[in-house]
Amino acid sequence: METKLCIVKVCNLGSIHFKSYFMLTYNLKQILKIRGVERPHYFLVKAGISRHTASRMLDGECETIRARHIELLCTVLFCEPSDLFRWTPKR
Repeated sequence: METKLCIVKVCNLGSIHFKSYFMLTYNLKQILKIRGVERPHYFLVKAGISRHTASRMLDGECETIRARHIELLCTVLFCEPSDLFRWTPKR
């Protein structure tokens, strides 16, 4: 199960609605499941991520992610940054 970093950004231009879709998906829940992490929130907090940020990451509400967090996640999950994200081109 993948989590979207940003699902939809809507800009109101008068009566025109412009939607911009982001194709970068965040695979944190999937990686945690593959690694056998039973309590993802607890795991992230123990790794050094704040409770608030951990909740936002797991709920798919995280629009940005710090390089420090990517490095931390890769260290504790024994993965590479490319494992944390998936790029799906626009069709």
